[in-house]
Amino acid sequence: MTELQELLDACIRQEIFPGIKEEFEYIKSQEHAGKLSRETRSLLIRKLKQALEKNGR
Repeated sequence: MTELQELLDACIRQEIFPGIKEEFEYIKSQEHAGKLSRETRSLLIRKLKQALEKNGR
């Protein structure tokens, strides 16, 4: 599992963004299929880390 997939799972478990669980699952599938650009992946990782830190992991 990639860092991005782990962060997405953590956000789903902790209900950081409860209204977009399906979108997180879609992003995970795109990451698994290698369809995200390096820039998109980096941006998502940075933003998800910030959200998790803000919400106390």
